[in-house]
Amino acid sequence: MTARKKTVDKFGRGVAQVLNSLYKQSGLSYRALSEKSSLSLNRVGIILRAEFRAIDVDELFRLCEALNTHPSFVIAAAEWLVYGEAPEGLSEDDVRAVESLLPGGTGVSVGEKCAPIPLFSDRDGDEFPAEVALPRMA
Repeated sequence: MTARKKTVDKFGRGVAQVLNSLYKQSGLSYRALSEKSSLSLNRVGIILRAEFRAIDVDELFRLCEALNTHPSFVIAAAEWLVYGEAPEGLSEDDVRAVESLLPGGTGVSVGEKCAPIPLFSDRDGDEFPAEVALPRMA
């Protein structure tokens, strides 16, 4: 049985785009980022280009530490890219920081914009088809 390749979806590409912007702002070289994050030079390049498989949580934390930022900031900025609007709960400072980070401001999206799909559906009068959301369990 061969291993199945994991692909990088919209959110993973958003995270990679945010990390790439932070990397460019940091002034570090790939080699310096690799050393600071304890990730191989090859893996850093793969993550920043959003190739092959998505970044895992440990890699995200290592890169964020090397780039002097918080993983929650990177996730919020990526969410903004994917959904096209600011996530709830961002402070005004975080909003300004994300706006300055994203190329072209906050109107940029990775791939096509999509609305969040609820995990559960009440089915009656729900605008989401039954095959998209799971039925609520009583």
